[in-house]
Amino acid sequence: MTRVAFIAFKLKDRDPVSIETEKWIRIFDNLGFHVHRIAGYIPEPASNDHIIPDLSSVDPRVEELAAAIFDDKQPEKRISPWLRGLADDIEGRLVSLLDDIDPDLLVVDDVFSLPLNLPFSLVLGRWLAEKKLPCVAVHHDFYWWHDRFVSGWFGDLLVNNFPLGSANVVNVTPDRASNRELYRKTGKTSKIIYSCLDFDSVSLNDPAREGERGRLFTQGVAGKGGDKTATGSGESAPGRGSHARGDGFGTIVLLPAGAWSQASIAGTAEFVRKLEAETGSPAFLVSDGAADNELDPDCPRLDIAGQAFRGAASGAGHVWRRQRLPGFGEADPVGIYAMSNIVILPEASRGMMPVIRAIACRKPVVCVDGPLMDELRELGLQFLTLDGEAVTRVAKLMDLPLLIEEMLERNFEIGRRYFSLESLTKMILELIAPVLLPAK
Repeated sequence: MTRVAFIAFKLKDRDPVSIETEKWIRIFDNLGFHVHRIAGYIPEPASNDHIIPDLSSVDPRVEELAAAIFDDKQPEKRISPWLRGLADDIEGRLVSLLDDIDPDLLVVDDVFSLPLNLPFSLVLGRWLAEKKLPCVAVHHDFYWWHDRFVSGWFGDLLVNNFPLGSANVVNVTPDRASNRELYRKTGKTSKIIYSCLDFDSVSLNDPAREGERGRLFTQGVAGKGGDKTATGSGESAPGRGSHARGDGFGTIVLLPAGAWSQASIAGTAEFVRKLEAETGSPAFLVSDGAADNELDPDCPRLDIAGQAFRGAASGAGHVWRRQRLPGFGEADPVGIYAMSNIVILPEASRGMMPVIRAIACRKPVVCVDGPLMDELRELGLQFLTLDGEAVTRVAKLMDLPLLIEEMLERNFEIGRRYFSLESLTKMILELIAPVLLPAK
């Protein structure tokens, strides 16, 4: 049986890289491969899961060294022995494990993308060069996207190892923009494999979810001093409300978790306020996980988690949940996306997954244009541009339910064609066939 080892800083966790890697592992399992996981952190490890704590990016020794490596005030003569010492410790355990597993293929996630654990990356690179083992290096990120990796004494190591330039390594990027940027920055080529979802698992007709939406709106509107209206009068407000709400309650605008700037967050809050005024029905802002910045405190929001509000005087609809919400988010492609009406992306994004979830859950996307959205539009997908006319455009579209249903159904079918697990399986098979069976 062909042995495949997946190796990363951590695996089987709830972060986006771990979740995407698990989809690959599921496919390799279904194809009949014997799969091993190797990482610094693996919750609930199984028999073929191997934990080496020094491989983690958050191991205290690793974090301290990483901080020193990219601090140009630290003397190089202090860092170099420190780097070699930790590399020796990692090599002793990692090489022994890899030799015992004797994989036919190694799949590496972000270890050759980000220098979060430089000794780990260097040890693994040397082992691959010595063994000439086929390797798929998956890049969800690049070090030059982060200012923290600009300074330091080890620029040559970054250029030579992130990513590796070995002939036996096939680089994988998640979209065309990343593919082109990698080549422009390094001269190295890559295969494009999109992030994917199980489209067949998405079911929107869930009575319990609709009941929860009703509870949330009742709670949220009460917190604003109203009774199922945005006006606080207790009477139905005029306007497009029913179409905007879709279920007689109102509009939930989802801002996916991400490193949004404070200006974009403020702009999103303003979008929600204007949408409420335009439609004459309640509008609320929610998120599926931790945000890097605090929202505008005046923006109406719902406590999707159903947990206690922060502060006795906060009141319903006036709390920003910074932690990941139980039952929603990365691990649940339906969850909060299915409960929302609109997904908003206030900045040009580097990741497709929020858009893919919105497509799978048949939700309209309001977004800032950029290379990634241009690439998705070229596949035939339709989105609404976030500009000065966006609120009016969204409100008018929600007055045309048949038109929006047609657009969302078309997006769903295109999404399933390019971003389903079936599509991912096909892309992986095309990727590994020449790697495991090279032409003679």
